Amino acid sequence: MIVGSRLKELRQKRNVSADELAVAIGISRQQIAKYEAERTDITSDTLIRLATFFHVSSDYLIGLSDDAKSKKSSGHVLTWEVDTKKLLDRVSPETAARLIKTFGLHVTLVNSEIDVLEMLDQFSPTLVAKFLRELGIEPKFKNIE
Repeated sequence: MIVGSRLKELRQKRNVSADELAVAIGISRQQIAKYEAERTDITSDTLIRLATFFHVSSDYLIGLSDDAKSKKSSGHVLTWEVDTKKLLDRVSPETAARLIKTFGLHVTLVNSEIDVLEMLDQFSPTLVAKFLRELGIEPKFKNIE
């Protein structure tokens, strides 16, 4: 079982809501709440994702060590393929950009097509621009007459 207070502390230090963390690692917000309240066991996959995102050892998260830092680096890099449309259906561009920045994620566009006009129908140009910049795309908006 994960030490709930440690997970909550890590999340608060990073200024990430339970909703944002849940989206980032692919579980529900309710599951995050259960982990923090120590009401359920954690799967090994979720434990690895949390340890990776917070740059701590899994031993720290489950209470086997008081040292948060991992003693060794495996050299492995975990990658997740994220469908930007699905992500934006769940969170705003601002939240998506904040998640990318907060977790220090490196984003590689697999499918380089982003329907900016559709995004602009739902979100402000400022939020869309911030999201695109986090993806490494410098937006250039022109007045269309």
